[in-house]
Amino acid sequence: MRAPANHDLSRRAADAATNGGRTLVLFPGALGDFVSFHPALEVLSARSRRLRILVRGGLGDLLPEGPSAPRVGSLEAPEVSRLFVEGAGAEPRVRRFFGSYDAIYSWTGAKDLVFMGNLRAVARVEPHLFPFRPPGTAVRWSEYYLACVGAGAERLVSARLRLKPAAVDWAEELWRAQGLSTRAVLAVTPGSGAVRKNWPLARFMEVCRWWRGETGGVPVVLLGPAEEERGMEEAIPADTTRVFKGLSLARLAALLARCDAYVGNDSGPTHLAAGLGVPTVAIFRVTDPREWTPWGAKVTVVTPDGLPDPCPDPAPHGEVGTGKVVRALARYVGESRG
Repeated sequence: MRAPANHDLSRRAADAATNGGRTLVLFPGALGDFVSFHPALEVLSARSRRLRILVRGGLGDLLPEGPSAPRVGSLEAPEVSRLFVEGAGAEPRVRRFFGSYDAIYSWTGAKDLVFMGNLRAVARVEPHLFPFRPPGTAVRWSEYYLACVGAGAERLVSARLRLKPAAVDWAEELWRAQGLSTRAVLAVTPGSGAVRKNWPLARFMEVCRWWRGETGGVPVVLLGPAEEERGMEEAIPADTTRVFKGLSLARLAALLARCDAYVGNDSGPTHLAAGLGVPTVAIFRVTDPREWTPWGAKVTVVTPDGLPDPCPDPAPHGEVGTGKVVRALARYVGESRG
């Protein structure tokens, strides 16, 4: 894949950061987007003496701790919002906020002329503005973000998500309290940000029954706010399946990292599980796996029956049979036993 047109700017920014510069990153998007961006963020962090990233919500929960870790701020900061206002580039508060950085990378505002003009006015160096979405089609998002910072797809092999120590302690205690320490645990997330992407809940439950019978283990179902609002928990058999909800992203990551396998839709938690190195089966019903296949060492993409994996169709149609998902999981079970 070709790097974006301003990849030469990325190289100049990399030189500044390598020489001890301070870097600011503005990144929009939700959980799956942020995990896809993480390998590129690792590249920028390694180049910078001090990096600050502005994101939405609690995504900063997924970043490491320590003096060399990126600092996290909110993309909803008033100084960022002012960049969308004509003439805000002359405001002292906005100039102070952005003027101390040696390199600025932004994946927001690249199509807004006011935003771009204001950011150029307040930055000490030419900022690096990239579209949030990859240009064209059939481009893997994680590779696109790496190309933006002048790095190649080979960085996906060494990329890794790191856990918060407090969340690791919480997950360890949870495993003891739930009697999971000696059991094979399958994590299941039956929801996603779009209902049309969701595999039927009944089929997820079929996979859970297979897991119990095949491994003698325990399936755990993870629900987000959208699934709670839809009342999904009421349809899950509590006597044979553990349900967890209301978790912070740090705790969700720590829980996933302890699991033996994972199955879910094209969703943020699926990207998270894959990035943590958990053997992952990702079900793609309508989205393009050429763009959204999660990065990770053990990822199997499953598309509708009758289509190859990964599917060449940018908008797969049809249904994914339970057997196809079970066969993908069975390979991971076999590997662990071998």
